[in-house]
Amino acid sequence: MRRSKLAGLAFAIGSISILLVAGTSGAASNGGTFTDDNGNVHEGMIEAIAAAGITQGCASGEYCPSDSVTRAQMATFIVRALQLPASSVDQFTDDNGNVHEANINALAAAGVTTGCETGRYCPNDSVTRAQMASFLDRALNLLDPTTDYFVDDAGSPHEAAVNAMAESGITLGCGGNNYCPNDAVPRDQMASFLGRGLGLVPGTRTLVASYYQMYENVNSEGKKTEFPDTERMQYIPRGAASGLDLDLYEDVDPWNYDILEDVGAYQGWDILITDPNWPHYKTDRDDFLYLDLNRPATVALAWIDGGPLPAWLQSWQLGGTVTVDGELITVYEKVFGAGEQWLASPGGTDEESVDMYVLFFAEADGTPSAPAATPNGQATPSPNVTCPGWVHDQYTTLAPDGSEQASWHPQIDPVYWCNFNHDHGSDPMLIPGAPRIGYMYVSDNLIEYEGAAPESPHEGFKEFIMPYEDYWVRFVVHASTSEPRRVCGQFHTMYNEVYDSYGNQLYSSSLKVDFGRATSTDTGEDIDDPCVAGPNEFARRIRTDPSFDNFNYENWDASPGTNATELLGMEFRFRFDVRDPMSACTDLTCDTLVQLTNPEPTSANGYGGVPEGVYGRNTATKRTLSLTDFAFNDQFAGANGEFFTDPYANSIVASNAPGALRQYIEPGFDLGFFPGPGKNRVFCLIQDPWSMEYTCYELASGESSPPVVGYNLEWALGRPN
Repeated sequence: MRRSKLAGLAFAIGSISILLVAGTSGAASNGGTFTDDNGNVHEGMIEAIAAAGITQGCASGEYCPSDSVTRAQMATFIVRALQLPASSVDQFTDDNGNVHEANINALAAAGVTTGCETGRYCPNDSVTRAQMASFLDRALNLLDPTTDYFVDDAGSPHEAAVNAMAESGITLGCGGNNYCPNDAVPRDQMASFLGRGLGLVPGTRTLVASYYQMYENVNSEGKKTEFPDTERMQYIPRGAASGLDLDLYEDVDPWNYDILEDVGAYQGWDILITDPNWPHYKTDRDDFLYLDLNRPATVALAWIDGGPLPAWLQSWQLGGTVTVDGELITVYEKVFGAGEQWLASPGGTDEESVDMYVLFFAEADGTPSAPAATPNGQATPSPNVTCPGWVHDQYTTLAPDGSEQASWHPQIDPVYWCNFNHDHGSDPMLIPGAPRIGYMYVSDNLIEYEGAAPESPHEGFKEFIMPYEDYWVRFVVHASTSEPRRVCGQFHTMYNEVYDSYGNQLYSSSLKVDFGRATSTDTGEDIDDPCVAGPNEFARRIRTDPSFDNFNYENWDASPGTNATELLGMEFRFRFDVRDPMSACTDLTCDTLVQLTNPEPTSANGYGGVPEGVYGRNTATKRTLSLTDFAFNDQFAGANGEFFTDPYANSIVASNAPGALRQYIEPGFDLGFFPGPGKNRVFCLIQDPWSMEYTCYELASGESSPPVVGYNLEWALGRPN
């Protein structure tokens, strides 16, 4: 069921990311995915939609930026962008045999199109700018317009959609208060329209989008453990150079390889330093090293071991050589297409070890990748270090009140490969339409409601996104474990959302949630006043003895049975654990916080691998979620599903009341998280290190869960987080 237009003010793509940077067109530098868009003002966004898998171009290596977008192509653009599910219903009679037919049917099933007339879709017609506005308005659930932006679309059946595009920051028109509604949409403009709507950052992506190695181990009881692992790995765009240290750890153990003394022909290529940790080279599997490539690339593998080649590597072409620790190393090359790729393990057994290989990357033609363009007047970002502020400031969205606010971003920027020192958890791109949340919406309204309120630094917002049955469920909580206010702050911002498989929003609530009193994780005692306020049943459990190492976690329980949960149609039993909090109190007064997270010195025998005094490998990313009775229903929703509450959701208020927060529940919606027979909880944990998607398991009391792994990618995280 599509949500009502009035629900367009919700946190679906009604919150559109505005990612345009003053002084730049977002154009990519030469050496991108396509050869025929170099210098095009839309090149940066063409690169962005290519990296997102939305376009494959029009021919080998070309995008055809000036060609008009057909209605059939429009269907494929949107279906790929939103990852819409397929439909078995043949909706139209005039698209039989069309290469886009399946996507046309999926688009119709999602309610985005009804065709051009009864039973027909007109797949070969060009899409006009007015029609394109309606396509995107329906697909992305845009903000309802409050302003008439243009003078040349009066009376058009698409006028409301055109204004919604402008209200959401997707279009500025064609000049002179005009929109040019009847003009055909070229493919390059479509890239910018769609990219802005999805909140994509313009620019040429690095060759590698993500990576990991599969960790595999069998314990003494014979139980096999495996999970994606990014430890001791680092990707350095254009970083291959003589003198590079290939070991991210101190060279203590004799099997560790170390200095790349002569890089040979691979100077300036991208390099991926892999993990030589023992579980990896004692593994024998085909799906061992995962790569996600943004575009076709030449991959060169330096066979460090020097022994017999495994069968899977024998089909690669003989390349050049590099010198590592005085030894001449042979390199093998192969061209891979864009997308997900797997390389096999180097082999080896418990009795015989095989050294890990190192990878180099270049464009498909063998030339090194070029750095992305930097906007005029802005500091140039460098890979593998902290991003300049302007890069971070691109990641914004519109809140329901129309304010532009900071929103989700990855740990590592996909264009410049610099990092942000903090993470926000799960990637909204997991949900069709990539809905963003304006993180400060609740806090800003709380200030209006109370006159003053403690700040909620945006670094503290953490997202938990997971599939459940045919839905996407999302929880966002403000819970930085480095800041002192979380100790005595009884109420913390929380967003709860549910989407169907098409990305339509079915439930959205935002409020300050009562997380109860503060107690000591170590002793169970209440932390001293004024931190004792709140219900007695649940609490925030925080370390008060940093030297007590028996367990190291911070536990947050939201209180059930409040007016807020009833008003918002929730049965509310929500708990999340941070298994590696960043700070702890020194005693029950909590007057002083000290660093807690894994400050191990670099050592081949240690597992922290960072200099002493620097935050360790997980840095508060080991977050799990437990649900015991968490349900959503429409019992208090209005006829159209929308209503407004005060920031604590204690009462329904007028939409223009000070501090009023928008809530939405699709009429008739009902969904519950309840453990099955013999189970007592739903336990959710991160399964993918890059998207941070959560997978949920139903567990009985005492039943063990899969291993909880932290994902501090390339040790990019620090304080605050």
